[in-house]
Amino acid sequence: MAKKKNLNIFLFLTAFLISLPFWWGVNFLQEKLESFLFLESTAIDPELLTAQIALEEKLEKLKPLKKRGEIADFKSEARAAISVFFDYQGSEKILFEKNISQPLPIASLTKLMTANIFLKHYDFGEEEVVNLLLSLLIESNNKAANDLAGINGKEIFLELMNSEAKELGMENTYFANPSGLDPKEPGELLNYSTAKDLVKLAKYLTFERPLIWEISIIPEFENNFNTNKLLEEIPGIIGGKTGETSLAGKCLILVVRAPKNKGFIVNVILNSENSFEEMKKLIDWTEHAFQW
Repeated sequence: MAKKKNLNIFLFLTAFLISLPFWWGVNFLQEKLESFLFLESTAIDPELLTAQIALEEKLEKLKPLKKRGEIADFKSEARAAISVFFDYQGSEKILFEKNISQPLPIASLTKLMTANIFLKHYDFGEEEVVNLLLSLLIESNNKAANDLAGINGKEIFLELMNSEAKELGMENTYFANPSGLDPKEPGELLNYSTAKDLVKLAKYLTFERPLIWEISIIPEFENNFNTNKLLEEIPGIIGGKTGETSLAGKCLILVVRAPKNKGFIVNVILNSENSFEEMKKLIDWTEHAFQW
């Protein structure tokens, strides 16, 4: 039986390689080989295929389903917005989207990447540095951002920020400074990103840098209150960050637990006249427009 199986594999590979010029390139060859090897493994162990199908069906059932005709589609007044559900395995589903690939100024949402780079590459054992990190994420202090970036050189820090963005697949993102402030002089570059890119950052922080979210929802620090006015209004907040400048308008990221604790939802609002009200409406809509 084993010899016959080996012969079948040999004949398949031989015939396939002979007909290689007729296939659509190396990628197609790889797909064919992977499919063949997978079928061979499931032929040996049919339980593997059954388990794979069961897992896919289970994961699909965990994703929220849009209710048909019961609730009108959400109308966002922001320049760009997105709401994405993630289960705890990282599988995702977009619940709402508007101009999600349009690069826009992001103001102090920048500070999430600033905190991420500092925690990843620098030592924050000293009390003074800890205070800077708390000030950065709670009261959105611009001086704290510049001080953290300047510990070992601002230019090196910015290189790390942009390199990290590329590693996370944030294809339409650029950081010109660690705070998110608008340029002071004509011709100066500004920080920009997209709603889609910021979801990638938020997902990464949720799984890999939860400390950033934990700090971001502390109500106050040294008699300075958190800039996020929704902390006491929306239940189940995991983390978030506000941002506002003349060019960026009002921006907001809010990560909340999904209904029935099925996972979490990343919500991003960019360039809004009232990001808090917009966010409340978006979260309320996702809760009622889908079957959880």
